[in-house]
Amino acid sequence: MSFRRRTYVLLVLAVIVASVATHAFRPGGEALTACGIRDITLAVEVCPPRDVDAILGDVGSPVRAQMHDQTLVDFALIVSYVALWGATGLALNPGVAILAGLAGIADVVENLAILQELPLPDPVPFVRWAALAKWSLLGIVFVTFVFLFRPDHLSGGSRGLLRAATGLAYGVAGVAALGGLVDVRLLAWAGPPLMAAVLLQLLLHLLAHDEFRATRDQRLAARVSTARSLVLEQVLAEEYERIHGPLDAAARRGLAGLYEAIHGLGEKRAALCLSGGGIRSATFALGILQGLARLRMLPQFHYLSTVSGGGYIGGWLTAWLHRSGNDVPAVCDRLGAIDGTKKLGPEATPISHLRDYSNYLAPRAGLLSADTWTLLGTIMRNLFLVWSVVLPLLAAGLIVPRLYLALAHSAPGSPAASTVGGRMLLAVGALALAWAVAYIGASIPSSTTALRDQNRFLVRCLVPLLISVLCLTLYWAWWPTRQWQHFVGLALVVHLIAWAGYTIWLRTPWGAGRPAEGPRLKRAAAFFVELAIVIIVGVAAGYLAWILANVFFPHLDGFLMLYSCLALGVFLSAFLLAATLLVGLISRWTEDEDREWWARCGSWMLLIGVVWLTLSGLVIYGPMLLSGQVARWLLASVGGVSGLITVLGGWSAKSVAGSGTAGTGLPSRLKRLILPAAAGVFAAVLLLATSWLTSAVLGALQGVAVARPPAPPAPQWPFLGVEPSGHVAVLLTSPPWLVLAVGAALALLGCVIALLVNTNQFSLHAMYRARLIRAYLGASNGEPQRNPFTGFDERDNIQMADLWPNRPPASSSAPAPEGRRSLFHVVNMALNLVHGDRLAWQERKAHSFTVSPLHAGSLAVGEEGGYRRTRSNPDVPHSRYGGADGISLGTAITISGAAASPNMGYQSSPLVTFMMTIFNARLGWWLGNPGPAGHDTFYLANPRFPVRPIVAEAFGLT
Repeated sequence: MSFRRRTYVLLVLAVIVASVATHAFRPGGEALTACGIRDITLAVEVCPPRDVDAILGDVGSPVRAQMHDQTLVDFALIVSYVALWGATGLALNPGVAILAGLAGIADVVENLAILQELPLPDPVPFVRWAALAKWSLLGIVFVTFVFLFRPDHLSGGSRGLLRAATGLAYGVAGVAALGGLVDVRLLAWAGPPLMAAVLLQLLLHLLAHDEFRATRDQRLAARVSTARSLVLEQVLAEEYERIHGPLDAAARRGLAGLYEAIHGLGEKRAALCLSGGGIRSATFALGILQGLARLRMLPQFHYLSTVSGGGYIGGWLTAWLHRSGNDVPAVCDRLGAIDGTKKLGPEATPISHLRDYSNYLAPRAGLLSADTWTLLGTIMRNLFLVWSVVLPLLAAGLIVPRLYLALAHSAPGSPAASTVGGRMLLAVGALALAWAVAYIGASIPSSTTALRDQNRFLVRCLVPLLISVLCLTLYWAWWPTRQWQHFVGLALVVHLIAWAGYTIWLRTPWGAGRPAEGPRLKRAAAFFVELAIVIIVGVAAGYLAWILANVFFPHLDGFLMLYSCLALGVFLSAFLLAATLLVGLISRWTEDEDREWWARCGSWMLLIGVVWLTLSGLVIYGPMLLSGQVARWLLASVGGVSGLITVLGGWSAKSVAGSGTAGTGLPSRLKRLILPAAAGVFAAVLLLATSWLTSAVLGALQGVAVARPPAPPAPQWPFLGVEPSGHVAVLLTSPPWLVLAVGAALALLGCVIALLVNTNQFSLHAMYRARLIRAYLGASNGEPQRNPFTGFDERDNIQMADLWPNRPPASSSAPAPEGRRSLFHVVNMALNLVHGDRLAWQERKAHSFTVSPLHAGSLAVGEEGGYRRTRSNPDVPHSRYGGADGISLGTAITISGAAASPNMGYQSSPLVTFMMTIFNARLGWWLGNPGPAGHDTFYLANPRFPVRPIVAEAFGLT
């Protein structure tokens, strides 16, 4: 059985086991409620509040206690069904998996709301809405499974019938679930067909062999292009053939033959290179071009290489040559005005057009000019749309410390702190900690020959460690035991389990453990020495955790907010101190490589602790700084000024991240100090303001959704609904389910808007590009049909693939005819690599990226090929780089001249990068990866899911 099949079988079995366990904890008996549902659990979920109150009985009734235990066990069912139906949905469409995940989030919110409801005399209305949302999303998922399980995806016979039966069962369950929106009694009919579908799916995976592979392959085939990426040798060879004619076989064998063919040409090749510097360099280069044309030297060049401002005037010249039929001598006559007898009157129209649009962003300047206000309105519109994506995602991320505090505030005696819930937290925390310790033991260089990279460490060690920290610190917040034996016993058991786990793992072929050396007696002694050290470290870790817990938190009454900020760091400190002790105890048997590994491991834990302390402090304590009217306006002013300084300073070409490329004078040094400081101040103000607004939302919702809402003081800003002084009350009274629901809603809002809003089109790039095209490429548009209202003409722009004259079919390599040879325009750009793996790029943080009429790409993308063709091949789907129409000349020169972007090469710095993203200060463009890794994205004009590039850009992960 393949790994894929085993995974599906295990997921189905997990759903079945979790369903049986949940059913075992369900309240006994049945009651026909007023809404017509006999299942007590389902009735509590979807029936009206008055019926739920009658079903549950008085506070403290056995039904409420049983319902509480079942709700806690139901969390395991949520995890299992999201994993199963998410993995199944991926075979059809990623959107199905996303719907399954959203249903799981709604189910978690529903369970937390039920736990909040059980100890209260009045029901929480939010339970019903969360349950209906869950069943609606699952209904859509189940209905789509009908298409996934249809028999034509599998061979005929019994397997086809089994597959059809599985799809039919899911379909019936889906129809019943969706019917619950009309009549909740129909939801009771979804259970039996759903369980039948799960059992049939288990049988299908045990018998079938394709595991939806055909369906997934068909879906991927529609997205993945069969066009291969090109290496630089192929790019140069194709350029040579398109410019000069076919290459012989010897010249195709490598760069040496190609260079020999180039140097063997009768006429030496020459390139005209125009450098950058904005519109000033473009104007200066115009004078150079006029001088070359007057001296009749322009036709002697074969290539035109431009960057930034040189690209503006280079694009202007290329567009003029293209529209004149590539008659270079004729263009030179008009450009240089060589013979006055040939052309009397004013200068050429393309030149006079440049004079008209010298102020290309707003041609008609003035405070009351429509151009000025159009420019301002466009910037504000795009900024609002970007904020509608970024700010909800930012607020959703800042929900995590709130959720932790809300869970920690569930005092002993409340349902969230019951025996079942506490045991679940303790078990999950202990197992996750054992996993993390075992991974560390199995990954130390002296223990294994397998070299595991940083990504594996983050996913397989750091994430489980964080889960364990959160679970164990929550457990202690509910039961703050003061007995050191509990700490030491837990730590010792965890370390022994981890030691046994990684010892066994290293003996397997997958563990790739290093063989022990020396005689058997020596190996046995080493074994027991290691066991003794593990015991010592385990005892020390537990004792250190006990000491730190009692030193920092002698009692938790009134200190839960501080505990939420410091608990994670205190626990990690105990872990790091124990690890330090371990490094010292085993120093006689380890090498420098092991100590370096431990240092990198500890640095990540220290970083996580500092980040958590900073963010949780800003979220929990930051809004208290806004308690006074003066302080509020002062912080708003400081935040606004610092943000303006950051954006304006980040726009400047002199803002650098490193010291090697910056100036050495006092202004440069001050700028390097002021910019990060201003960005840090604004980031802090933004985070605490976001936390304050989140408190306002939660405070407003609690008056509707919570049975016992807090009573904050009368707000001075009524439209916000909560005063900063009431921030603490909101923090300590917000139920966990409501906090999670708000966080999920914010994340969903940001993701949905991101899917609808084109990240590229609504950056400053599109506004900048339209005006550059009108000013420079539109200068040679002899018959403009400009919109009388906006002044733009879409025909001003030209596709890069259309620039090379008289293009023969793709299979031909015939050169352009003599006498009509144009300049082969190569537009140079910067490929931002702020988070690149190459240490050689950590200062400049960028690499060259070029676009020509034939190819686009970069050497930095990959050794197996980093270039794609800019023109399409009718025989190969998705073969054109940069979208269905490819990259245009206007897009290329705008990217090349991007004077500001959050990630802008050596000028990038973490805080400035974050602020530039917040203010949408991006003139660059997101393009697909032209290398092999981008085989399913290089032909896209925009990212499929814009959230990922926005996050990568904000945190310098490009």
